[in-house]
Amino acid sequence: MISIKPTSSIEFSCPLCGNTFHGDTNTYFQGKHILTKNSCPNCHSGFWQTLPIGHDRHFPSQYSQFGEKSFCTTPNHHWLTEPLRKSLKPNQGLEASISIRNRQPGNQAILINCLDSCFGHVMTKIWNAYLLRERFPDQVLIVLISSQCEWLCPRQHTELWLVNAPIKALDNQLISLDPWIKSQLARFDSFQLSQVPTHIDAAKWIKMEEVIKIPRFPVQELTTRPLMISFVLREDRFWHNSHLLDFCFRAGIKFGLSDFLRPLFIRRQAALVIRTAKLLLRTFPGAKIAVTGLGISGTFPDFISDQRVREIRSEEEMQRNQLYSQSQLVIGVHGSHMLVPTALAGGFINLVPEYKLPHWVEDTLLPYSGRLLQWMGRFLNEFTSPNYLATHAISMITGFDTIWSNLQEQEIQIPVRNGGYSS
Repeated sequence: MISIKPTSSIEFSCPLCGNTFHGDTNTYFQGKHILTKNSCPNCHSGFWQTLPIGHDRHFPSQYSQFGEKSFCTTPNHHWLTEPLRKSLKPNQGLEASISIRNRQPGNQAILINCLDSCFGHVMTKIWNAYLLRERFPDQVLIVLISSQCEWLCPRQHTELWLVNAPIKALDNQLISLDPWIKSQLARFDSFQLSQVPTHIDAAKWIKMEEVIKIPRFPVQELTTRPLMISFVLREDRFWHNSHLLDFCFRAGIKFGLSDFLRPLFIRRQAALVIRTAKLLLRTFPGAKIAVTGLGISGTFPDFISDQRVREIRSEEEMQRNQLYSQSQLVIGVHGSHMLVPTALAGGFINLVPEYKLPHWVEDTLLPYSGRLLQWMGRFLNEFTSPNYLATHAISMITGFDTIWSNLQEQEIQIPVRNGGYSS
């Protein structure tokens, strides 16, 4: 925890002259980030410093007073630090209203900042609310989050500070957030900031059904329920099955041509999904095939149910989640908002681009262990063909009963030296 009230003091190191000094935190709530605003007593330079909260725990950084320069010593940090640097420039920011839901009594508070521009990050940050609620029952637990993601929050004993802004806009500085939060501090004698770990062991600490609010698919009924397979799609992460298109995708990002090339990638991905669906229906003629996810470009044939949405709305997420909880399998590209689908479906197939290999474990949730986990959770190459993908999906379903029955063996007779058996 980081104490904000009554007072706190931490050590600073000026990024310009290297001088080390202690000072008050002078906290600034930028939105996605919480920083301190500092003035070096040696060179009198002004600079910002991130507090070790969320992903800033792993990529601590500092910035010159008006965001001209950033200073970060850890590698592979630009995805986090560059948007923050740009947001600190003068006359940059987003206006958004803030409201309180489930106001709680008490004078000691802990704030969990779940604002983020990536839904997967919001999902893993919110787990801290469920964990801290058990560990600090006498504190007022406050979740700061986009109103789009309100449905993820605990329904009891938690105060919600809802920012009326889409998560995709939350790389921006929220202009009214800092004065609004500081006006709320008068309610409390003690106010602390959770450090919001982003890699909590969900299987050990979190009851995922409480987070997602509906039961997951009962895997023991995988072959007895009507078959449904759902594809989770996005319009900025693609299944190409083409080295040439993958090169074009990367080049488009580098040279700012993504918007121009996106229709090509969307058509290609849709064609691959349709081809896979046809292969699945040859083996399972009565199966239901659905596409879901963010973005509604293009169309699909009538034998595929199109459940995609233009934007995420909190009140509509439960309806989409019901689809996942009724699906034997969900299939999607790594990074296509797969956390919730894989937490609810019977199993998954995740198509992993090379650049996502360092993030292998960040995109899926499956509460199995041992051989069942290996059977029902599969990671395939981004260049996987429809035929190979369909073959995997078909084998997962047709071979399930054998796997399941073997796993239900309660006793194994093992010969022992005296001629008897041991269980």
